[in-house]
Amino acid sequence: MGMVGPSTIAHNNYATNTASILRGGNNAAGPISNLNATSPYRVQVINDFDTSNTKLYYGDNAAIGGLDFDAWPAQIEYLATRLAGVPAAKRWLNYELGRNGISRSLSEHKAALDRDIANARSKGFSKIFLNKLWFRTSSTSGWEKGSANRQKIVDINAYIDQLVAAATDLVIVDLPVFMHDPSTGSGLNVEPYSDAVRNDGQHISSRGGRRASKAYEAAVAPFVVAKTFPTPASENKIPAMAGSGGALGPATGEVYSGFTLAAAGSAITTVASRVTNGGKPYQRLAFSGMSYIGSSGASIEMRSDGFAATAGERVNWRCKVRIPATQNPYMFYAALEGGSNTTGARSVAFAPARTDLSTDEVVTTTGTTLTSGSVFNGAADTEDREFWLEGTLPIHVDVDSPLTVVVRFLLRASAVDFVAEIGEFQTFNWAG
Repeated sequence: MGMVGPSTIAHNNYATNTASILRGGNNAAGPISNLNATSPYRVQVINDFDTSNTKLYYGDNAAIGGLDFDAWPAQIEYLATRLAGVPAAKRWLNYELGRNGISRSLSEHKAALDRDIANARSKGFSKIFLNKLWFRTSSTSGWEKGSANRQKIVDINAYIDQLVAAATDLVIVDLPVFMHDPSTGSGLNVEPYSDAVRNDGQHISSRGGRRASKAYEAAVAPFVVAKTFPTPASENKIPAMAGSGGALGPATGEVYSGFTLAAAGSAITTVASRVTNGGKPYQRLAFSGMSYIGSSGASIEMRSDGFAATAGERVNWRCKVRIPATQNPYMFYAALEGGSNTTGARSVAFAPARTDLSTDEVVTTTGTTLTSGSVFNGAADTEDREFWLEGTLPIHVDVDSPLTVVVRFLLRASAVDFVAEIGEFQTFNWAG
């Protein structure tokens, strides 16, 4: 899927190096990241970076901040070229008109939609997913309750409804249904969920990405089939989890051979045990004594032993993380890491802050106050969660070197205990 639009869909989970692997800002875990990690479906988005014109960013994004719909034809042109080899049935486009041009007339917005849909069709896109627009918070200038800007959003969305009703290749991504909080009002007075937007009132937060992913899930469900977690490929470099000879580090109990536990920050009690889920071995980590965590938080990681990678390989990774329903706020990431002779870590991170700085906000393992606003699940999570984590890009190995897969949790003080289970580690060669 190619993605066209402004910064409101420019939320990815890509980090460029091990020093700043946990990131906020535009590197929050976005809608497609959440869709792929937590739903039965998986959608591959174009992960590219055109350094000559910066049309595309990494991750859940082929968009650029600050632009309006005048820029979308160039994005469509670029993505059509990038997807030229993809079978027509899988050549999809996600399109968001955006709010950056809200001062322009309704007729201009409609004309842009007509133009870009016709252009995408001419370029061979078989499905065009049209994002309905959601309101900015009423505290932002021009977006007060009952404002003309809000009315224009309603009118644009109504036109999208008309277009979709008249065509079989157009599909609605109904973001307002999942981003607007009905308890705050109705019509032109409704507000986005308070945890769905960052502090600027217009960009999706981590938890907003999770809410928005439900709109994408509903949109793609009729056209895709549920995927099962793959069995390890022949080139998998991580041995099956077995034995109990791993390094416990700060924990007590048992760790699978070939893995190491490590911790930083405030001391907590960690009990490690070997369990199975669906007949597959998993490492269970039970954390207690959470109330003793200081304001800078605590972290604990599970890391595979280094495995050999050969120059010229393009190595990617995947694993699963299971977290039962909990009232303990948590953040975590998983990554494939290598030495300086690789292009850097490839990660997925459910660990952004909600603030919106002019540059990416980095959440580090120490020295950062972990508030409820800066954790993936907020103050409470009522669902058992299973995350299918997979790199958005591979490591391109420059010279023979060891690589490792790591899963790290960042935790804050809590009166309740916390449990996580990690398993099904594997690597595979990247052919994309």
